[in-house]
Amino acid sequence: LPSPRAVSVLDVGCGQGGLVKALADQGYADTHGVDINDEQVSNGVRNVACGDYRDLLRSRTWDCVVATDLLEHLAKDEVMEPSSGRNR
Repeated sequence: LPSPRAVSVLDVGCGQGGLVKALADQGYADTHGVDINDEQVSNGVRNVACGDYRDLLRSRTWDCVVATDLLEHLAKDEVMEPSSGRNR
């Protein structure tokens, strides 16, 4: 992860938000997570929302996007569509 703790981080497919919480505990204040599974998110931590990751990718520019255990669950067009160049 980037060393400046002021960067924005989005964890796509965050589940209950373990990584979001760990990063926040390490001083990354602008850390958010999104997961499509409302049961996972309802047990989650602060800054974790239920929803479509593509909406969050379009909503703002992110310094770092993490997608652990996500890409293998998506079709190619679902992976490539948000990569319009805005979030490089």
